[in-house]
Amino acid sequence: MVLLLIAILYLPSLDLKLFADDFISWNTVLKTINQPWWYLLGINYNPEFYRPLEHLLIRGDVLLMGINPFDYRIAAILGHVLTALTVFWFARKAHFDHYVSLGATLIFGFNQANAMAALSNDAACQIYSTLFGTVALGLLIREQPDGPLKFRRAMFSALWLLGALMWKDAGISYLPAVAYLVLREGFLRPPDRRWRRVAVLAAPIIAVSVLYFAMRFHAGVTGPGIGKTGRYDLWFGLNVPANLSLFLLGMLTPIGSSIFVLRVDNVLFLAFWSVTFLATCTGVISGNILCAKDRPSDRPRLIMLAVLMLLVMLPDIFMNKVSELYIYKPNAMFVILFAAALDCLFRLAARRRRYRLMGLLIAFLIGLMVSHLFSINHKQERMRANGLLCDRLMNEIRLQMPRLASHKILVSNRVPGPAPLYSIYYMEGIHVLGGSKVFELYYGEKIQEYRYYPFEMLDHGLKEITGEKVVILYRRDHAYVATVDGTVNPFRNMPP
Repeated sequence: MVLLLIAILYLPSLDLKLFADDFISWNTVLKTINQPWWYLLGINYNPEFYRPLEHLLIRGDVLLMGINPFDYRIAAILGHVLTALTVFWFARKAHFDHYVSLGATLIFGFNQANAMAALSNDAACQIYSTLFGTVALGLLIREQPDGPLKFRRAMFSALWLLGALMWKDAGISYLPAVAYLVLREGFLRPPDRRWRRVAVLAAPIIAVSVLYFAMRFHAGVTGPGIGKTGRYDLWFGLNVPANLSLFLLGMLTPIGSSIFVLRVDNVLFLAFWSVTFLATCTGVISGNILCAKDRPSDRPRLIMLAVLMLLVMLPDIFMNKVSELYIYKPNAMFVILFAAALDCLFRLAARRRRYRLMGLLIAFLIGLMVSHLFSINHKQERMRANGLLCDRLMNEIRLQMPRLASHKILVSNRVPGPAPLYSIYYMEGIHVLGGSKVFELYYGEKIQEYRYYPFEMLDHGLKEITGEKVVILYRRDHAYVATVDGTVNPFRNMPP
C-alpha cells in the first residue's frame, strides 16, 4: 500500500518535458541512434561523466517515443518506488523491526528532498545508482549477528556495485562504504584470520572496480579536476563543511527548496522554517540518543548507519558546488535513523504514559507529511512550468529561424529570473534551454560557439565573436532572434 501511494504521488509527473541539462544525454543518444546499442557502453556522458545505463534507458525511450520522455518518466517513478522498497529491505537486513523499516520506507518515499531525482528527465541514473548501491551494501551485512558473512554475498554485492557505477559516476560513493563494511566484517573475526577474510571479501569488489575504471578510461572520461574553477572540481577548503551542512539541511528540512529559494529574505518565513528544522533535528538526535541509551544492542547498527550515511556523501562534499540531487544517496540511510528515532520516542511516550508527548509527536508527523507532500507538488509544478517554457521558447525560435542561420550563437537576457538565487525550479530563458545541445537536437547541426553575455556586455560579445552569428535575447518569457554580421546590438532599443 505504501509503495502504491508513492507511485500515485508521482504519476502526475508523466507529462513533464525536457529542459536544460536533459538535452545533454538525449542529444548524445539521438546522434548515435543508428549505432548498435553496445556502442553506448564506449562513449562518455560528457568529458567528466560515464553513464552507459542511463544512455541505454534513454535509447529505449527514443526508439519507442521519440523525444517524448514518457517512458523515461515511468522508469524514474518505478525506480523511486523500488528504491523505497530497497530501504525497507536494507533496514530489515540491518536488523531493525518492521515498524522502523516501514516508517523508513514511508519517509523515503514522501521525502521532498528526493523529488528532484524522481521528477528530472536526466536523473533516473541517480535513482537506480542508489538502488543498486544500497543493495550492494545490504548484501555485506550479516544475516545473523553471530554468523559469518558468506563469500557469495560479497560476489553478488560486487555485481550490484558495478550496476551502481554503470548507472552513474555517483556510484563511486559506495566504494568507501563497501570498504567500511568489508573491514567491519573482517574485524568481527579472530585476529589470526582477520586480514585474510578482508582480502577474500574484497577480491570481487576490486575486480569489478578495475573493470569499471577500465571501461571509463576507454570511453575517454577524464574525471573531475582539483581546484576551484569547475563546478565538479574537487577542493578541500571551506566548501567541505558548507556542503556537508547543505546535505544535512536538505535531509532534515520538510520545506522544499522551490519554496525556500523565493523567501530567503523573508524574516517571518525564515523564523518558521528554523522552527521546523530545529524540531526535526531535535527529534532525530534525541530519539537516536535515547535509542542507544535504552537499547545498547542497537548502538552498533545506529553507528553503522551514521557512518554509511557520511561515507556515501563522498566525494560529493569535496565538490565546489553540490546539488539537491545528491541528497538522494545518503537519504536512504538517514530515513532509517529518522524512523528509529521516532520509534524510540513513541515507545518512551507509551511506556511512561506521556499522552501529551504522544499527541505532539502525532501532530508533528502530520505537519511533516503535509509539508513534504505540498513541497513535492510545488516542485512538480515548477518542473512542469520549466518544460513548458522551454518548449514554447524553442517553438518561437524555430518560427523566427526555420533553418540554423549560423553555427555561432550568442544569448542574453533583458530581465533576470524571479529567484534571488539560482534554482532549477525557477529558470529563465538562458537557463531553461540549457545551452547548445538543445539547438543541436532540434536543428541537427553542430554548434561551434555558444556564449552567454549580460545585456550590457552584448556589444562586447559581438566584437569578440567574429563573422555571422545568431543573437537570441530572452525577455519576459519570450525569445527574440536576430542574425548579424557586425558589432551592433540588434536589440539595443528594446525596452526591458
